[in-house]
Amino acid sequence: SQQLVHTELDGTEKKRTDIRQQGNLAFYDDQAMQERLGISSSPVLRELLSDLYRALPLENDKLTEKGYRWLYKRLYWRVVKEGQRKDCDELAAAEWLAESGGADTMTFGQFFDAMFNFIDVWCDSTDED
Repeated sequence: SQQLVHTELDGTEKKRTDIRQQGNLAFYDDQAMQERLGISSSPVLRELLSDLYRALPLENDKLTEKGYRWLYKRLYWRVVKEGQRKDCDELAAAEWLAESGGADTMTFGQFFDAMFNFIDVWCDSTDED
């Protein structure tokens, strides 16, 4: 089935369109892309994600798939208010595979990239704050 991303919606359409199929074209011009990429080198973001990483269940300083899925599910339900458990489970599995490269564990670098991508997709601003 074809999946469309909607970039311009009026109030009624926005309520009827799943948040995962909404987009903002303004985030994809050259300046916005540079601003978003610049945030990935923020020391504050690195420290916050480092603290989060260390709070998760690690094995030999690496994140396990179980720990990643635990976090992913909590994030999913915060942003997809009317999601479905099956969708959440399938996305968590697919994201783990993509972000870990199919390994049994994930390094902090992989975790940082995964969380930055998640933040970048779900935040509605190019502001670091």
